[in-house]
Amino acid sequence: MTRSRILDSTQTRIAPDWLGRGVAAPAAVAAAVLLLACGGRDAKLDTRTYRLQHLNPEAAVRLIEPYVYADRKEAPGRLAFSPEAGAVTVTETRDNLEKIARVLGEFDQPRPGITLHFQIIEADGAAAPDPALAQLEGTLRQLFRFKGYRLLAEALVQTQERSNISQRLAGAGGPFHIRGGVGEVRSGARTTLELGVELQAPQLAAGEILSTQVNIVEGQTVVLGTAQPDPRRGALILTVKADRPKD
Repeated sequence: MTRSRILDSTQTRIAPDWLGRGVAAPAAVAAAVLLLACGGRDAKLDTRTYRLQHLNPEAAVRLIEPYVYADRKEAPGRLAFSPEAGAVTVTETRDNLEKIARVLGEFDQPRPGITLHFQIIEADGAAAPDPALAQLEGTLRQLFRFKGYRLLAEALVQTQERSNISQRLAGAGGPFHIRGGVGEVRSGARTTLELGVELQAPQLAAGEILSTQVNIVEGQTVVLGTAQPDPRRGALILTVKADRPKD
């Protein structure tokens, strides 16, 4: 059986189980009937379930909460969502249900895909230039004054807008673990995206090596940070390049 999470749009709390079944509460029904008898036609409530194709149900709830009037005394609106089924169920007036349908129609669209190319580089790790860093070494030498650079590990991560990332990388001094998330992706002359990243090395006492949040322009390699978690080894540099998948 699919279980639904129920939200009161004003208090963000768990509500009675009957809401998860999309059944109007007896008090709400009685109030709606009374209002109809008095000519309060706007208080008549219907229940509709919206199936989501791309939008996360939790994100959908945040978008449509302003249209769900849980504080309406005579006939409060109600909102339920099911992550497993990818759906939200709303009890509201017909006008508000139509507004919710239009909002979800606008935002329930395919999210832009992104490819993130991460590289973990050790500084002072090699006397001779590393061929794997031929396109990047000039930039590194402009930013830092280390004697040499070598590539320890790299990974390609396929992700989407507003998605979490988690990637394990093997390499000298590793394993390493990259965690984080992609925020908003903005399209224009050049695509830009928000990225939050943590670089971790579970085998080291420090655990977390570096953590940062940046805005990245598509096609550009960005140095996210540098740290020296192990005094017996050279400094570690984390870089990332973001690209949109080719159609």
